[in-house]
Amino acid sequence: LWGRCVCGLAMGMASTLLPLYVSEISDKKTRGTLLSFCNLNISNGIFAISVLGVGVPHVGGFWAIMCFIASALGVAVALVIVMYPETPTYLARSGSYDEAHRSLVWLHGNSWDEGMRQREIRSLSDTNLVATGQAAESGSGSGSGSNSG
Repeated sequence: LWGRCVCGLAMGMASTLLPLYVSEISDKKTRGTLLSFCNLNISNGIFAISVLGVGVPHVGGFWAIMCFIASALGVAVALVIVMYPETPTYLARSGSYDEAHRSLVWLHGNSWDEGMRQREIRSLSDTNLVATGQAAESGSGSGSGSNSG
């Protein structure tokens, strides 16, 4: 029972966090395709485990093999995920523009030129200004805004 709870929590986190990470590291042209592919694979994995689970009560010891495979995959993901950089969106919003640039280089390699990377970082920092309300404050400079706190 404890194992089912842990697996359920892990699957819930993965099905939420993975699409979020993919959406933050992908470019606008491929984002929809990648997210669809991501969700399709999550659904296919759930289906495959459900189909395999039907036979588990009838085959002695098969459940232990399934648990080992699931645990091995979880450990592999945990070991690999630490090598991935923070998302450029997170880094730009926290003001770490040099790290955001390095993250874009790591994620996109040579497929983006320097101008594309700079535009993306500028776009991410503009999004941060809008999200925090700083864009309205630094916009016209007339002082007639509605920020009366």
